[in-house]
Amino acid sequence: MKPAFFRRSSSRALLLIWVCFLARGTFYNFALPLWEGWDEYAHYAYVEHLAAGGGDLPLAGEDRISREVRASLDIAPLAWIAHRMVPGSLSYEQFWALSPGERKARTVQLERLPASWRSQAAADAVLWEAQQPPLYYWLMQLPLWLSGELPLAGRVFWLRMWSLAVASLVIPVGYLAARRLSGEERVALGVIACIAVLPGLAIDVCRVGNEGPAIVLYATLLYLMARLTVQPGYRRLWLAAGVVVGAGLLSKAYFVATWTSLLVAAGWLVFRDRAQWRQIVSGCLMALAVAGLLAGWWYGFIYESTGTLTGQIQTVGIRGLSAGARLEGLLRMNWRQAVDTAVTSHVWFGGWSFLQVRSWIYHLSGLFLLAGLLGGVWALTGRRRNVVLVCSFLLAPVLAALAYHALVGYLTIGQSTTNGWYLYAVVVPEVLLLYTGIATLLPAPAQRWIAPAAAWGAAALDVYGMLFLMLPYYGGLIRHLPDGRLETFHLADLGRWSAAELSERLAGHHPGWFLLLALLWLAATLALPLLAWRVTDTTKNAGPSAG
Repeated sequence: MKPAFFRRSSSRALLLIWVCFLARGTFYNFALPLWEGWDEYAHYAYVEHLAAGGGDLPLAGEDRISREVRASLDIAPLAWIAHRMVPGSLSYEQFWALSPGERKARTVQLERLPASWRSQAAADAVLWEAQQPPLYYWLMQLPLWLSGELPLAGRVFWLRMWSLAVASLVIPVGYLAARRLSGEERVALGVIACIAVLPGLAIDVCRVGNEGPAIVLYATLLYLMARLTVQPGYRRLWLAAGVVVGAGLLSKAYFVATWTSLLVAAGWLVFRDRAQWRQIVSGCLMALAVAGLLAGWWYGFIYESTGTLTGQIQTVGIRGLSAGARLEGLLRMNWRQAVDTAVTSHVWFGGWSFLQVRSWIYHLSGLFLLAGLLGGVWALTGRRRNVVLVCSFLLAPVLAALAYHALVGYLTIGQSTTNGWYLYAVVVPEVLLLYTGIATLLPAPAQRWIAPAAAWGAAALDVYGMLFLMLPYYGGLIRHLPDGRLETFHLADLGRWSAAELSERLAGHHPGWFLLLALLWLAATLALPLLAWRVTDTTKNAGPSAG
């Protein structure tokens, strides 16, 4: 009998989910304005620096972004946060207040930036993402070279598509991990369908940015840890885990947390299977050594440059603080606010403009997250215990890293906030853990509705966020009020503009492509909840994984 993964029904469903993820991401890549992704211009500048300098790594605090990227910040409208960081730049509101002729002139100017400026350093803009590990930027050098002489916006879109392609590997890898760990095909497909329709994940990966490889590597590590629960002393699995962690450490600094994951997992495996304790301990030490050999040079380099292992600007700013001062900050900071911002920015944050949906949506999502976590605790007493434990081994250290990030923010700028979108790195163990927790709280007949209900909720949030917040704001149909709040968009507001002006505002100079990609995005977004319902029904009798 063929392994479940190769059964025609499951492979077809997985392929459809993958295609839907790519269709949704392609529209996001097209619809989001230039540099709307978090820190996108700085990530792009890193790739450009490597390409122009023959692969030489940038030095944090010293190297500059290119003259081309710096000029684009003065020409193109910028996200609400980025606009306030770049003196003289225009927000979307200010850009759309210009006359049509002035807007056209800026578009032409952006398209005609001299090619020689790509290799010239700007005089007044530091490449502040230089502290990032280099793996993603190495991967993007070839795509940037292949983009040839495209205008800047075309090259950014091209790199966005490559970034999406890398991040999309989370669909098959995440399926294998969830299938191996849960032992149920319907659970794995339902979890992956939910992941594919998450709007926050789409916003996170549909930009030039280094989250994609980390997301895929975390899913791969989850798969390896799931296999280690069955073969705890198998040295090749530990070796593979070491390679994955090493690659992760070269992707994002928060992968440092996986060292804790490996150590805790090894301790649990020794406790569970004492007869193999020597193989488990030696395997774990080998994994840590391999990871250190692969990535240790980078952390030595960044420590020499910044005096910290992460190189993060805020961390550099507090390196002189004593342990007592840090402990005092830990006790004084507003942890409720930190949790609130983490949940808000994890559920839905509209790009670098920090757009937000209605507060009740965040409260409802928070209750769902809390129920999943409580159910996960309850599941520790039942047959799903291994699922919860293995997912927690990866998720808990990242949550601790987020808490430390909030503490650093409080110590440097006095704000108890953190970036919840970092949690998408562990989106597969997170969603699988939440699914398991909710399933523990529900009777068996109701469990098949978990994935479809969650997918419909995510799809509704995605459609609302895109059609009533992101596109209207980027197109100048709504704006920030003097008190910082965003105007509410109503469909009746469309009557204020002619069809030609609406086309320019929403679709730019490519209305045909915009309409086609928008229809594909909507079809894919609505199809994923239907797929989640279908796979939890047609595969409900699937047995444990054979692959």
